[in-house]
This record gives sequence, C-alpha cells and structure tokens, in this order.
Amino acid sequence: MKKFTSLVLLALGCFSTASAQWNTGNSPKLFFNAANQGDYYGCSPKAVRTSDGKTWISYKIWDSRQVNDSVWDFRGVHTYLQLLNANGVKQFADPGILVNDYRTPSWWSGYGLAVDAEGNAIVTVADGRGANIAEDSIIGSYTDVQTFQPAIYKFNQDGDPLWGLDGITFSDLQNEPFTDVTMVGDDAYFVMNGDGGYVMRVNADGTCAWDAPKPFYGQICPSTGTDFINFGDTGDGPTATRYTRDLEPVWTVTYDTLSVSSHDLHPYKIAPDGEGGAAVAFTCNMGQFAHNIRVQHISGDGETTFGMAGVYAYESLDYDHDYPDIAVNTEKQQICVNWEDNIDDLMTQSAKAYNYYGDVIFGGSLGTHVAEKTSTGGYAYSTIGSGALPNGDWIIVYGNWEGWTDRSIIVRRINGETGERVWSRTFGRSIQMDDENVIVEPDFTYVIYRNGVDGKQGIYGFRVSNADGAYTDIQSVSSKTTQAHPVAYYGVDGKQLSAPGAGLNIVKYSDGTVKKVMK
Repeated sequence: MKKFTSLVLLALGCFSTASAQWNTGNSPKLFFNAANQGDYYGCSPKAVRTSDGKTWISYKIWDSRQVNDSVWDFRGVHTYLQLLNANGVKQFADPGILVNDYRTPSWWSGYGLAVDAEGNAIVTVADGRGANIAEDSIIGSYTDVQTFQPAIYKFNQDGDPLWGLDGITFSDLQNEPFTDVTMVGDDAYFVMNGDGGYVMRVNADGTCAWDAPKPFYGQICPSTGTDFINFGDTGDGPTATRYTRDLEPVWTVTYDTLSVSSHDLHPYKIAPDGEGGAAVAFTCNMGQFAHNIRVQHISGDGETTFGMAGVYAYESLDYDHDYPDIAVNTEKQQICVNWEDNIDDLMTQSAKAYNYYGDVIFGGSLGTHVAEKTSTGGYAYSTIGSGALPNGDWIIVYGNWEGWTDRSIIVRRINGETGERVWSRTFGRSIQMDDENVIVEPDFTYVIYRNGVDGKQGIYGFRVSNADGAYTDIQSVSSKTTQAHPVAYYGVDGKQLSAPGAGLNIVKYSDGTVKKVMK
C-alpha cells in the first residue's frame, strides 16, 4: 500500500533550517504549526531524547478531506515523526516522516514511541489495514474502518525505515487499538491492548522472539540486564512481576492493599531505582469523589521496602488528591512524588521525598506545597512531570490554570533536603495544553506539548537550564560543515538501489539534500 510519494517524503525529509530552534526566552517554540486545523491535527505528541542530544517527536494528523459539499472522505488519522538536532532545529520537512499510510480508524487509538541506543526511533500504531479497504475508495465514516491491527516501525535518523515500509504487524489481531513500546536493553517490547492484552519482544534486527504475541497486560519498567518488571493489578491489589526477556517470571509481589482508581491509560507512575527495582505511585479511591496518592518502592529482589503495603503521600482524612508523578535519584537512593491537591478552597501542587526505605526526607505528613492559591472558579494546578538532578535537587513541572484555555507552564527547581524553591520559571499563557512530555537531563529540562487553543494549535516546546533557570541562547547553525557525499540511491519507482542505475536516479546526500541525477 505504500506509495512512492511516501518514500520520497523520507528521502526529501532531512534538511537543515533555522526556522525553529530551542527558545531564547520564556515563549515556547512552535515546532509544528496546526493553526486553525482543528483539534486532531498535530495531536498526541510524544517526545524522547537520544544519547547524542537529539529529540524525536511523534504526533498524529487527521488526514480526512472534503470531497464536495455533502461528502467527506475519511482518510484516517496518521502518525508522523520529526527529529530535532541538539540545537532544536527540525531535520525533516513538515509534516515530517509519515510512519504509515494505512487508514487508522480513530484518533483515540494509542501509540508508542521509544528510542534505542543508536538513536533510532521505534513507533507503534494500530491501523485499519485489516478492513481491506481499497486505497482509492472514499470512506464516509470511520465506522467503515473498524479494525485496529497493531504494527511496529523503526526509523534511523536519516528517516529510513529499518523494519520495512509496512513495519512488523500481526494480522491475527484486529482489535487492539492501544499500543505501546518499552526498550529493555536492545529489545523492544511491543504491548498491545484492546479485546485482549499481548506482548511481543522484537529484537534489534526486527526479528520477533516468539511465533505469536503472548498474553500480557500492564506497564513495563526495565530491571537488571535484560529483565524487566511489569506493573499490573489483580483482585488482591496492584502487583509487580519481574520477568526474564523470554517472559519467564522471576518473582511476583502484591505491593499494596489498595487498587488503582484512575482514568489514565498509564495509571502507574514508575521510575527505575538503578538497582533492578522501581518506585511506583498511583491514585486510589477514598470515596465517591475522593482520592489519595499511594507510594511504594520495590527492590530488585521483590521486597516492598516501604512495608507490606504502600503509604499515603497525604497522611490525613481530607482527601482530594490526584494525578501523581514520580522521580528517582538513583545515586542518592531517593524518591520524589508530586501531585495535585484541592482541599476546600486551597489549591496546591505538593511534593514529598523519601529514601528507598520509606523515611521522609521532606514534606512531613502532608507534603510540601510547591505552589498554592485560593480557588477562583475551580481552576487549579495540574501535574505535568518531574525529574532528579545530580546534586539531589528536583525539577517539578506543573500547569497553572486561570481559565479554561488560560494556562501557563511552570518549571521549578526545589531543594532536595527541604523542598524549598531554588528557582522558578513561567512559560506561555493562553495555553490549552495536552499530552505533555517532560524530560529532565543533568543540564537541561525539556517540555514538549500540544496547544489546542484556536489559532495557536500546534506542537510547542522549550528547554531551560537546570543550573539557574536561564533560557537557551542558541544561534542559528548549519549542518553543512563538511563536503556532502551520496548516502542513498533510489529509482523512479521508489526502491532503494545499491548503486545508481541507468537513467534518472534520486540521490540523497549526507547533508540531507536530495537531487535528481541522470546517469
């Protein structure tokens, strides 16, 4: 089903431009412009960082088109990839790399993004190829494409598909709309959920480890070596199971007496502890409209170090806490959880830190207020993300709502011993933010998100210095620092050639430029 135009997009995609780069002030940079294109144009962005300082961003575009006044052609929702270099400069022409051009039945189907040690992007989707719809047919409703066949793709930094133009897919699975991927060593664990729950281990060369996906449900956290821990739930409460790469269980532990109560597709907030175990936080139900946050640490041997059950982050009977996030400092063996509070008219963003044995470092019994305000119309704070800094301090990122589409993003560094503010920076206003991604590295914090406000739709991002909250000040740079040389040849039919053939060739060069060459 792949067209030559899709391959040309990959070939033409890599280019050098200074049209977008990391911010030089407190206004987030627009990396993908979807202004006035609707809510589903450039939605659900995900972001991951590579070991060489680049940033992969994936997102969805609603590609339907109007045929005439009364007929719409439901082309479907498609997933795209963009790569930012170390300076925040886009490497592919908009809209980016088209991951696959099969019709996807719905914008709400889940997809995954990960990066391997070589900096390649791995993307999972669920599309409607099982519906056997002709490519040139006009589809008037997404209900005509009601299949969700999972597929996984791998792209290098030049935009080349490494696991084939159609990826790796499982035609026997036709209703698994929620897909995800987690890297454990060199292996990609492809999780598929919907009618059932399945997992497939895909090796680095694109071969599948098993003849068919195996039954599986939950969230994966890397453990030691090629082992991983899976977080799920049973009738007895939330459980964690350590598996080998061949899905053989090492141990299973029920780590709490209370169960998850969350609408999040990823209800467990997990952070590996650097020793084969993990810290975990989740929201539990304390009544019809009341919630609290539970926290636990599980060692690499399956020991629940906070006790037989988890602990309340907020140790009081006033319950209205939700949406936790968790981070771990593996060197200092410390855990920080932050969450939203709404007690009476007091709105807060709170944080609390523990060591691996459950001793409170800061936050007391109720948590430290990172921010607080009196309710005005019910607009509160919102948890976005967090991360650890090498010296023991923490980065907390949260949103401050002042109205339905009036929101700002706050990045705050807090002291690792007291929870007190070290510095704070505010970014943007009039943001209706969705699908936020926070990446905290030793030197910088990165935030990528979608703005859904009319006229400002698109994918935005910024970075801020962890040392003092200073903004990035990067001058325009060009990737053309050396003589460009050919790196790939394509025929007019879009097929890659080992060497240029007779007639017209499409040649891609090392600087990302593409030329038509006659031989």
